[in-house]
Amino acid sequence: MSSRSMRLLFAGILLAGCGSENPKAPALEPPVTSRGAAPVTFADRSASIDFVHVSGARGSRYLIETMGSGAVWFDFDGDEDSDLYLVQSGPHPDEGEPMPNRLFRNDGGWKFTDVTVESGVGDRGYGMGAVAADIDNDQDLDLYVTNFGSNVLFRNRGDGTFEDISESAGVGDPGWGTSSAFLDYDGDGLVDLYVVNYLQFSYATHKGCFHRELPIYCSPGEYPGQADRLYRNLGGARFEDATKSAGLRVDAESKGLGVVATDLDDDGWPDLYVANDSTPNFLYRNRGNGTFEEVGQRAGVSRDANGRAESGMGVDAADYDGDGDIDLIVTNYQHETNTLYRNDGDWLFTDVTTSTRLTAATYYYLGFGVAWFDADSDGWPDLAFANGHVMDNVHMTDRSAHHAQKNNFLLGTALESRRVFEDWTGHAGAGFEVEGVGRGLATADVDRDGDVDLIVSNCNGPVELLENRWRSASEQVDERTEGWLSLRLFGDGKSSNRSAIGARVQLVARDESGDVRTWVREVRAGSSYLSQNDLELHFGLGNHRVVDRIEVRWPGSREEAIYPAVTPGARYRVQQGEASARRIEE
Repeated sequence: MSSRSMRLLFAGILLAGCGSENPKAPALEPPVTSRGAAPVTFADRSASIDFVHVSGARGSRYLIETMGSGAVWFDFDGDEDSDLYLVQSGPHPDEGEPMPNRLFRNDGGWKFTDVTVESGVGDRGYGMGAVAADIDNDQDLDLYVTNFGSNVLFRNRGDGTFEDISESAGVGDPGWGTSSAFLDYDGDGLVDLYVVNYLQFSYATHKGCFHRELPIYCSPGEYPGQADRLYRNLGGARFEDATKSAGLRVDAESKGLGVVATDLDDDGWPDLYVANDSTPNFLYRNRGNGTFEEVGQRAGVSRDANGRAESGMGVDAADYDGDGDIDLIVTNYQHETNTLYRNDGDWLFTDVTTSTRLTAATYYYLGFGVAWFDADSDGWPDLAFANGHVMDNVHMTDRSAHHAQKNNFLLGTALESRRVFEDWTGHAGAGFEVEGVGRGLATADVDRDGDVDLIVSNCNGPVELLENRWRSASEQVDERTEGWLSLRLFGDGKSSNRSAIGARVQLVARDESGDVRTWVREVRAGSSYLSQNDLELHFGLGNHRVVDRIEVRWPGSREEAIYPAVTPGARYRVQQGEASARRIEE
């Protein structure tokens, strides 16, 4: 939490005591559209997953207790569906038995089997987040876990089991790891690893913080930051620390919580955007020669439109306005709003939070996880946010704030000539009625029915598994007219990494009148907060249901490949080196 956020908190305390409302609170905006019945609702499927996060909080108010943990959707067994890995924190040392992270195999029909013990991925560190990718190009996905303490790399043996190779791989950073991302930053066909670190905190350096006589969690301003780490994949499941040689910052100014690797200038090289808590965010431009240049301030994405460093938590990237380049969004502290940066090209961005109507929708919430995804397959990205305060007693100091909060769901829509977001949380069904202390958020088509579902992890609480009911409630049941398709990409394992991390896909389709649209998607391993979406790419097509072609720029090789038309309403496998996409039969 930033010093500015602390000031806002204490200002809220004074205002609450005087019986006044926050004078800077934005007016609630009226709906943009008159949709009638909600186009998207989410059903609560949380009973399918028997998992409750434990923070270890017992009144000492160690800052790590506020962080929660992440969630990863990944197909660990190669059966073409999304399995779920959930990170656990657990009791503090000397206060109880460590608790394992857990892996749930997707058996279909919203049924999951806990395979933690037999798979061997039940790490018992004080967990934060995780990501998954094929580090050795052997055609299965490996798993990296960040901890408060040493991180862990699990190599997938390909038989349903994993082995801990952290020591031999050289990636067991002993700091306070938070989010991470796999990317092939040097184009050698092997995925590298970027690890975000937070603060130089330890039990020995723990401070007791108070407002008047009320104990509160300390702000991050009480501790120095920790430098992030970039690990270059050398092959043979070995990595080297390339942070300095790649030109990344190694000072203590970073207090990182979120990261996304994305190609912001469409040059074929993945760039890095890092959300920092209370210090300016980082934007690393990939020079294409194995080094990066930090350009966040010059690009306009290190601070908000008022020049203030915010309390960055989670990040995501997407082409929200359909202009062909990738935009950025960051979740922040309550009364800061979440911030949307529009990509204007030439490494310049504009803070369009207010003009896209995100100010009122996010001002009263403390955001962590975030995902851009097309929930109703209308061709435009929608937004989901996981919300929850860090102060467990905030209600005693600020009557506008609550520890447990509802998550947000916002529909992407049009207002005059611009794209905006309409707060549809109150119409999104049972899945968005629950209040929790939201942290990680990740997306996947869990039941393979053509729409995107959600998982939300809660600090000190059960997960929320949310089934998207849009397709089942729609009348679009004819495959010839269904406005969606999904792609699973696989590199050749030589010029491009096998899990196709960093591949950029352009899908070109037209409607009955001949109007042509192009969609841009990227395969990414790591985003949101401590979490990862499934690697399968979902395309909502709206009325543009005649797919003309699929263009893929493969990572590493940067080979441009064009695949012929496919039929919407299905999932396809796209393999580098093959001439056409192959339909995945259910």
